[in-house]
Amino acid sequence: MKNRQRLLLSIVWFSLNLHVFVLVSSKPLSVACGSNGGKDEDGRNWEPDAKFLKTSGSSTQLQAADQDPSLLSVIPYMNARIFTSPATYRFPIRPKERYLVRFHFYPSAYPNFNISNSFFSVTAGGVTLMNNFSAEITCKALTQAYLVREYLLAHSDSEFLNITFTPSTKYTKSFAFVNGIELIAMPNLFGETTVVGYDSSDLNVSSENFQTMFRLNVGGQFIPPSNDSGGLLRSWYNDDPYIFGSANGIDTQANKHVRVNYKNLSRSSAPEDVYRTAREMGLDYDLNMKFNLTWLFQVDANFTYLVRLHFCDFKYDMVNQRVFNVYINNQSAQADPTDVIAMTGGKGVPTCKDYAISVNDGPNDEMIRIQMSPATKSKPQYYDSLLNGVEIFKLNDVNKNLAGSNPQPSSMLLQSGNEPKKSFESKSSHSFVIAGAAGGAAAAFVVVALAFLAYRKRKRSGFDSHTSSWLPLGNSNTTGSKSKSSINQASALAQGLSRRFSISEIRQATKNFDDSYVIGVRGFGKVYKGVIDRGTKVAVKRSNPSSEQGINEFETEVEMLSKLRHKHLVSLIGFCEDGGEMCLVYDYMALGTFREHLYNNKKPFLSWKQRLKICIGAARGLHYLHTGAKYTIIHRDVKTTNILLDEKWAAKVSDFGLSKTGSEMNQGHVSTVVKGSFGYLDPEYFRRQQLTEKSDVYSFGVVLFEALCARPVLNPSLPKEQVSLADWALLCHKNGTLEEIIDPHLKGKIDTECLQKFTYTAVKCLSDQGIERPNMGDVLWNLEFALQLQENSDTAGSSTDGDTPASRDSDVTSQRQGNRSQGSDIELNEELNNQDDIFSQLLREAEFTKLCATKTILTVNCSFPGPEIRVRRDDIVYVNVHNQARFSVSIDWEGIEDSINGANELIRPGRNFTYEIELDDEIGTLWWHACSAWAKATVYGAFVILPATGERYPFPAPTSDQTIILGEWFRQELTEGSVPGQAVGYTINDTPYQLQVDYQGLYLLRIINVVANETMVFAIAQHSFTVVGRNAAYTRRSFLSSLTLVPGQTLDILLSANQNVGQYYITAQSSSRGLSTSGILHYTTNTGL
Repeated sequence: MKNRQRLLLSIVWFSLNLHVFVLVSSKPLSVACGSNGGKDEDGRNWEPDAKFLKTSGSSTQLQAADQDPSLLSVIPYMNARIFTSPATYRFPIRPKERYLVRFHFYPSAYPNFNISNSFFSVTAGGVTLMNNFSAEITCKALTQAYLVREYLLAHSDSEFLNITFTPSTKYTKSFAFVNGIELIAMPNLFGETTVVGYDSSDLNVSSENFQTMFRLNVGGQFIPPSNDSGGLLRSWYNDDPYIFGSANGIDTQANKHVRVNYKNLSRSSAPEDVYRTAREMGLDYDLNMKFNLTWLFQVDANFTYLVRLHFCDFKYDMVNQRVFNVYINNQSAQADPTDVIAMTGGKGVPTCKDYAISVNDGPNDEMIRIQMSPATKSKPQYYDSLLNGVEIFKLNDVNKNLAGSNPQPSSMLLQSGNEPKKSFESKSSHSFVIAGAAGGAAAAFVVVALAFLAYRKRKRSGFDSHTSSWLPLGNSNTTGSKSKSSINQASALAQGLSRRFSISEIRQATKNFDDSYVIGVRGFGKVYKGVIDRGTKVAVKRSNPSSEQGINEFETEVEMLSKLRHKHLVSLIGFCEDGGEMCLVYDYMALGTFREHLYNNKKPFLSWKQRLKICIGAARGLHYLHTGAKYTIIHRDVKTTNILLDEKWAAKVSDFGLSKTGSEMNQGHVSTVVKGSFGYLDPEYFRRQQLTEKSDVYSFGVVLFEALCARPVLNPSLPKEQVSLADWALLCHKNGTLEEIIDPHLKGKIDTECLQKFTYTAVKCLSDQGIERPNMGDVLWNLEFALQLQENSDTAGSSTDGDTPASRDSDVTSQRQGNRSQGSDIELNEELNNQDDIFSQLLREAEFTKLCATKTILTVNCSFPGPEIRVRRDDIVYVNVHNQARFSVSIDWEGIEDSINGANELIRPGRNFTYEIELDDEIGTLWWHACSAWAKATVYGAFVILPATGERYPFPAPTSDQTIILGEWFRQELTEGSVPGQAVGYTINDTPYQLQVDYQGLYLLRIINVVANETMVFAIAQHSFTVVGRNAAYTRRSFLSSLTLVPGQTLDILLSANQNVGQYYITAQSSSRGLSTSGILHYTTNTGL
């Protein structure tokens, strides 16, 4: 009997020790608190927490009442362990080992507990991690449904780590809770750290405790925990929200053949994906000399922070090719400039540098600012800087405290939280469509605004000022926060090139801004005439101090005009940045704007030759901007009010507040928010949000017709087809009736050949596709030739020259040569036979009935919308397009123009063309469409890019995914050259549309807005969305009750089918017209409540 007892005791002892051995192993430990554990959406196993809970006090296991759609997984978030008195978890650990600890909080509604009463402290190994912490307040301020806190604990001599939760004693019915805890043994990645601001001073932080505040993959995409290195399961976020200022640099990626060689650096420092992407300053090294790359981070005051910068140069391989300075909070981070190749010894070798910086609690001190600029004193080969990754950690203070304070929710958020929730239920389906969609649009705006406002909140009564969550907050660098320092920086660039006026000089010149001196009002502010230097006439443009647009335009104009001097550009004499005023001082243009002399005035009308010469002068100015300056400058707001005339009728282009310039312009286009003036706006720029110099050409084409016809570019009082001058002029030109709309003062006074040349040029400028428009050099040549024709006619009395216009004429656009060829339908590319990703598209006309109207439309494969192309990331895709229509058609592959052959290839009737598309970083949803406006109305489809083989989504795996295309239907027939008017209705895929779902299913919806010139609001009654992707890139998740999509935009969203079984309205509504379409979401299985 005793032997049996000894044997039993031995087995128990062995089992216990084996159990401890397993727990102390290097395998990460994930504990689901308040549940029996299980596997999460990534397949990771979470253990029950009961066996680790040693002093439970009074604890309860509860399930959350609601599941937010943004939750990454049911485990660990849907169950919680709730404590009403102090309680301790005890985890076995290995002595002398650093541990990473993560806490997961889901502040939802739990039975019998009011989450607003939850305030508590958390300590681990004698270190205070949180104090008086409210997960509910923090999540509300950050507009997040859940929260993750990460800490890196120093090594200990103990074999156990005790983590204690203590409810606050300051509040009645207070309690603590936690949903999940992770414990991961990690190598000690910390040691000697350079102290910023103290020469030759280092700080050893190997035995310090840290809280992770930020972890960014600079210049790259989000890296999920499953793709992290060293088994640490970290998340790396994109750095875009933290870039400060208008100079963002460029994102770069290592060539596929570059191998990342860690050498002496631990692979646990960062995953390879961090070192394969970077942010650089750009390719224009002269421009790089004039700005800093800057990142801003908000942190808690009165702590020391460790800033870790990750570097890996995958472009250069020699010392002193790229050397740059690093500044942290306006102090040099180190004595010597940074040369990554000198630090690492070679190309593709990563390293990281640590810097310690103290943050005080003075005004505006709760920030960490990282800046980089070329080290000119080192005279490197390239003036550039580089950064691959950033991590910021908070160090514990002398009391072993890491606790910050709860952030303050914005007043707007608090107010919205008190408002009653809007319901999709209404007395009629019509009222539901309007109220539901409009309310959803407002909600979408509120969520974005609140995220920014909560992030920017400072100290107020009742709340502390710190925002101690380390989760990124989205676009916190919105344009609402331009600082004076950025203005000073812009001014500094111009000090040697332009005169700086004091405010007293400006007030004296304008008689203290006397209203009688006002000669114009612009978006920037008022324009005054003035006199300086005892007689020199000037124009003074005064900004509106409260206008963000004014600040931006002030900076842009100082930057541009201080470096530009041309006969046909308005000259900047100087500027004033004094006494809270921002003013620009220009040459005075005595004769005002070009528009003033064309219509709606009492001044004598301009002769045709005067108008031609003014157009030629403006064209010379624009041509200089596009080609004559050091780098391309796109004006972006060409119109007759921005063409000024001096006392000699010389035309000068003015108002550069919206202009774009920089190294990115030399890449052919720049993606940017659409700005400009209605009536002059390039439709291709509006559709694709990609700006090129051809956008200026389009606007100038409108100017040309304005000069010819002497009427406003938009006149709503006219019949519908005549409202837009550009559209009306093109239609009249097509019908041969253009002479009927010419200014009556000019009729019979324009030489026929001159008119032909002028109108030919203007029509080409207004081509729908930028590639078909001439450049400004060609426009200028044609206008000068037209003037010569007019002058010859005036001199000779008639146009009877021996050589005809045809013999003298040359095409506006130069011939474009390429290595692409077209074949007939039977000449298929034999090289494609062995490829997997091969698609065929047959362009032909077919009859379709929509909205009670049957029309013959151009289709692809006789379907409308067209067929979906579904491929995988990194694939090479071949699409063979056979054109059996009566018209030439070109296909545009939205979002992937840089990696495709044959962009804008015009496929003639009876011919075919094979597009070769090489995918790289694109992931998610794009779309393809015909280029011409008339064909694009019916020829389009989805282009879905799935993760590469072996890759997984960085979000819970969906039950299925479906594509939803928001389109439009037109009353008129759509044929070659026709201009679609306003749509008579909208469509959702096949109207009427029905989306079938299973109860508790998770669906990935790929939504595409192909409606031209209309922002659409999409909503599903009583359902919410989690946005996970945008325009073929993963994005930080956001929780919205409705979706707002601008023209051409794609969104990937998760829909959780968690409502009562039944049918729910789906709506898509124009944000401006109020016109809408609808569908039905239908639950197919009856397992709901």
